[in-house]
Amino acid sequence: MHLSSNVKLLAALFGLWNAVAFREQLGDDRNVLMVSKPTAIGDTWICQDVSGMGGEGELEAKLFFEQRKLVDEYNHLVQSLHGAPHKWHGGYIGSELSRAMLMNGDDAAFEAKGMKLTLLRHKRHLRWSVFRLCITNAETPIPSEEVTEPFKIYRDGSKVKISCKGTYKQMQPGVVAQETPDGIRMVKLQVEVQRLLMKKTGAMALQEEFERELASGPNKKSTRGVNRHSAWATLVTEAYKERFANIGIGLFYNRAISWCCCGDKCQSSCKHKHRYYEYVDLDVKADYEPEHPYDVAALKLFVRCSSVDSEVHNLIQRFSVSLRHKRQFQPAIHACSAVESAIPRKKPDNKGDCKCPSKMQVYSGTEAVGPRKFNAADLSKYSDLYCSNIPCTSPLP
Repeated sequence: MHLSSNVKLLAALFGLWNAVAFREQLGDDRNVLMVSKPTAIGDTWICQDVSGMGGEGELEAKLFFEQRKLVDEYNHLVQSLHGAPHKWHGGYIGSELSRAMLMNGDDAAFEAKGMKLTLLRHKRHLRWSVFRLCITNAETPIPSEEVTEPFKIYRDGSKVKISCKGTYKQMQPGVVAQETPDGIRMVKLQVEVQRLLMKKTGAMALQEEFERELASGPNKKSTRGVNRHSAWATLVTEAYKERFANIGIGLFYNRAISWCCCGDKCQSSCKHKHRYYEYVDLDVKADYEPEHPYDVAALKLFVRCSSVDSEVHNLIQRFSVSLRHKRQFQPAIHACSAVESAIPRKKPDNKGDCKCPSKMQVYSGTEAVGPRKFNAADLSKYSDLYCSNIPCTSPLP
């Protein structure tokens, strides 16, 4: 039997398994309310299994849409959902279902008739997810029995992973997230990000320009000293944030750090970096502050240690970026703050009351003026102090 035949057979077996277990009894009536029918209808709402939408025999569903003059919109919606990209085994992909409804105009078509579309997902560990779609009057909440476990409202971009232990950050109302593997690439816009950008005039064009800028640098030969991808992402965000704000969107780059065991028998601990952007609808939340902003001191060191003819300083000049007086959100003020990246020592001694990160020392301009551990008072005569493992020659804007 050919490989393609084996794949088709396996997909068919998985499909049968899912069909048999489509409405499995989980046993806890306090937390799980089983939906008895693939289609459930109320006075102002209808919820259906996506896999069964548009099927023969859905007489109640047809009557629901005929009464509201939504037959054409519904038929178009069904085509969008069933035409969305599937997984290799035939299962639905939540982000592709959401994207199809947004990009094919189904969300807008139903909204124009005073209705809204809400996708629900039952995520299962050993089998692919099951999806339901609720169509309700714009002011009608989704029936409580439809959003009781195991089904939850699905929004691509409503949460982001911030720990290797599986912890997620749930976005606040008006805030959506865009994951990125390295800070400078967005493989595909998450649906809720795309929805917000489409809502604001000129935002999609600005996003495309922003992504091109992210992809344009930096060059390894022209930058030194710190994680260049996250630093570059933060610098480009700094350059573009005012333009995004002018069209009603707050833009933030985040990097969360977590540690998990790794290696043979989990004998060591490895560092994991979780990078993501947050887009904020400023009409909803004007005073948002990110939870995991990239370190401002590390950004400044990145700029200092980049050559004056690099993409870094070219960007700074084009956008008139200023960093000299920029501080972290809610900074910790102490005597050591006079030296960028320095922190107080937990147990001060005759070596000093402050310290730089490991393998760094204190510089003023290009001159080394202090060791890693130092007394803040001993450096008071110097200006523009920073911690680094190399002298940096570029000025800080």
